[in-house]
Amino acid sequence: MNGDIYTGLMLLSIGITTVFGILTLIVLFGNLLIHLVNKYIPEMQISTTSAIGIEEPINKDKIAAIVAAVEAITGGKGRAVSIRKKK
Repeated sequence: MNGDIYTGLMLLSIGITTVFGILTLIVLFGNLLIHLVNKYIPEMQISTTSAIGIEEPINKDKIAAIVAAVEAITGGKGRAVSIRKKK
């Protein structure tokens, strides 16, 4: 009976250690990928043209409100890439 408990605890500790190690690697590689993408891929510019290339007048106050809302919701980490009126 004593050997069964020892074997069970040993398997439990190996399993917990393995899961913790794999999750640590996932977090580290995820953060590395995020930093590399942010460093080497340029940001897209916000365009004031529509999808068909016709210039549309965009109210500057509305753009400012949308950008402020995105920044407030994402804590300053998100950016509005494109603003288009739905048809």
